[in-house]
Amino acid sequence: MSYTLRVAHQGPQRVAVIGAGPAGLATVKELLAEGHEPVCFERAASLGGVFRRVEDDGVCWESCRLVSSGVITGFSDFPVPPDRTGHMKAREYLDYLTRYAQTFGVMDHIQFGTTVEHVSRRPEGGWEVRTSTKDGETHTGIFNAVAVCTGLVQIPNMPDVAGADTFTGQILHSAQYRNPDQLRGKRVLVVGGGESGAEIAAEAANHAAEVTLSLRRGVAVRPRNTRGLPHDHQITRLNHSPSAWIYQTRHPDDRWKRRIYRVMFFPLLVGERGLQATSRLLYDILPLFHPRRLVRGRAALAEARTALRVRRLTEALLKESGGRVLENFGTKSDDFVRAIALGRCRRVGAIERFEGSRVCFADGSSIEPDLVIYCTGFNQQASFLDEASASLPRFLHTFNPSVGKDLAFIGQIRPPFGAIPP
Repeated sequence: MSYTLRVAHQGPQRVAVIGAGPAGLATVKELLAEGHEPVCFERAASLGGVFRRVEDDGVCWESCRLVSSGVITGFSDFPVPPDRTGHMKAREYLDYLTRYAQTFGVMDHIQFGTTVEHVSRRPEGGWEVRTSTKDGETHTGIFNAVAVCTGLVQIPNMPDVAGADTFTGQILHSAQYRNPDQLRGKRVLVVGGGESGAEIAAEAANHAAEVTLSLRRGVAVRPRNTRGLPHDHQITRLNHSPSAWIYQTRHPDDRWKRRIYRVMFFPLLVGERGLQATSRLLYDILPLFHPRRLVRGRAALAEARTALRVRRLTEALLKESGGRVLENFGTKSDDFVRAIALGRCRRVGAIERFEGSRVCFADGSSIEPDLVIYCTGFNQQASFLDEASASLPRFLHTFNPSVGKDLAFIGQIRPPFGAIPP
């Protein structure tokens, strides 16, 4: 499906779209298809949102790849090329978005280098949008509706840790990481086990002198690829079935539902788990003992042992997370787990404090890193809106009931697994 913003008024409506990332581009395209007049404001000099790496406000590093495959990430009305159905690099996805915008005539409706300063509702109806350019010019426009497409990745979240101001090393956020040259020969501490943390820790394990990964708790990890294909190609009703999901429900107010569900769905669950176990045996375990592997002797044996260690570590991390796979925001890359299994990365607990050159952890251990990289996510902000308009909750994560349906927040929710587009 594609993002569609339908305005209630009859006839073509003028709609302000804020942000030219994936959500903003799709919104403009759909508004054009509906016969409306969108104007997209993008503060950067090019489209792509967070996938811009060449500009100061981009947050991607050189080797960054999407954690969802092209099959899952591509828009349904603009499939990715056959050679990009795997995990695209950030620059490849940026190229895809550019071709999408050009194909559907979106480019002509984007004002680059334009920052939205303030959005306010007019007493007589509609919205007033004040913008500024990099040259210092200000403009005000009147619109029937506004679509906020500024995304989830906006302001780096920097934890407030005691003694950080005394640290003698360097502290960065993942948004400031660019390439392995920043890591070479250094003792690196990566904080956080989300997707950025997992990827940067794995890259650091191949280039830094020493790597430590700090996690407050476990994480739900899924491999990027399985049997040579992106793991999300396996998203099927078998692997993510209603019976398995309902059977797991643990909400305290749903005890009576849980009893009924477990009786009704137990036979289906047994069948599904049997098929899943068979699939795991045939495609995950038996290939480790394939004759072509066995003839390689010690190398194949070492590879099998590493694979088993990775599996055990993955299961331990899931157990520590306090939930099941479908109850977590998944980390869709297990390369950092492999680095831990091979001894190239060491895991420690949460940071408790800084003491000069030393970082102390909740488990009582400490290290002296040269570089700390916080992979602790981002905060959202819509400073151009008043607090009431930007407040939560929102109907379908899109509309603020107290404001109305002429203000929409597009692409402001992240699925546990999968991609925000299409």
